[in-house]
Amino acid sequence: MSDEATQEPNVAEIRSLPEGSREWLSAVDRTMIFRPASELGISCGTVTFDLEQEKVLIIWHNGLAVHQLPKGRRNIGETLWDAAIRETSEETGYAVSLPELNIATRATSAGPSRTQESGSSRITEDEWSREFIGACFYPDPQSATPAWKTVYYYAAFADSTAVADPSVQPEGETAVGKWIPLHEVEETVFFSAERMTIWKGKSDVEKSGYKFGGRVQKPVNGSMSLGQSNGTSAKKTPVNGTS
Repeated sequence: MSDEATQEPNVAEIRSLPEGSREWLSAVDRTMIFRPASELGISCGTVTFDLEQEKVLIIWHNGLAVHQLPKGRRNIGETLWDAAIRETSEETGYAVSLPELNIATRATSAGPSRTQESGSSRITEDEWSREFIGACFYPDPQSATPAWKTVYYYAAFADSTAVADPSVQPEGETAVGKWIPLHEVEETVFFSAERMTIWKGKSDVEKSGYKFGGRVQKPVNGSMSLGQSNGTSAKKTPVNGTS
């Protein structure tokens, strides 16, 4: 294969080419990358907030000696959001709920389409959903063979005043759940990408009509029916939602 064929084309250059032309197709072809499933790790986690207390749920990882977000590998056949809920529960002892939020996503709308047409950004806006809020991806440093890890994060709610349930944590679990005030995120959470994830989750929650601090002001849209929240879903259920 020639050096020219293996060069990564400039994205702006691709966009300048007529879509569907042979030049455009060849440029797109040079950007495509294949990896077998054995080299692609999928993990899922949550950014779990207690709105009234203005806190976020993190873990202390005993093995790495750092504070980070709860996450873990998806089981075969498990949905991404089920994996996120399960891993959060196993690592922290807290049951959490995933609310419907107004999240900008590249998933297409199942209802009346709000997705921008071809040639634009193709982002679906103003669609209430439980889509992931973002992802972190990086070479897996704990794999003995080459692998890329992608961690999908979901916004979630729980009650920081509830008592964690240690019985849901697997034997040998190295994580300990911990609630911290949002103003301590920058000095506490070790990985910068995870700090960015927390602020993205906070932004999506606020954009959806939820308020941090004081009495919870419930948004009009959405629901809180997925997952559990240690008995606190009643006070955090949107007006038109179900618990």
